[in-house]
Amino acid sequence: MVAGPCPPKRYFGTSLPLAWVASGQRAGFVIADRRGPSVHFSAGIGLCRAAGCICTNLFGQPLRLADDGIVVAADQTTHQLLLAGIAEQLVADQDCTHAVDEPPLISGT
Repeated sequence: MVAGPCPPKRYFGTSLPLAWVASGQRAGFVIADRRGPSVHFSAGIGLCRAAGCICTNLFGQPLRLADDGIVVAADQTTHQLLLAGIAEQLVADQDCTHAVDEPPLISGT
């Protein structure tokens, strides 16, 4: 449960948006969810990597299986813009009070 002015958490699939980035139909994709050791993102991330997309965690570090969040961009410029937006949102979210089991929500898709 989220207290304060924070927006509700949203869930959606990643296969289609990641395929759109890999095929050039979208410039980027961001999800800020705690993935844990989930492999449900693997196919889409594999498509993006094969297409030459940049795939990182929310802090621009190489993406690993248990990282929180995914940032995928078609090019370096888009990736830097997404990371800058994420950094701004993280600062804004510091004012929100979150339950222990929920990360801050980051918009940007």
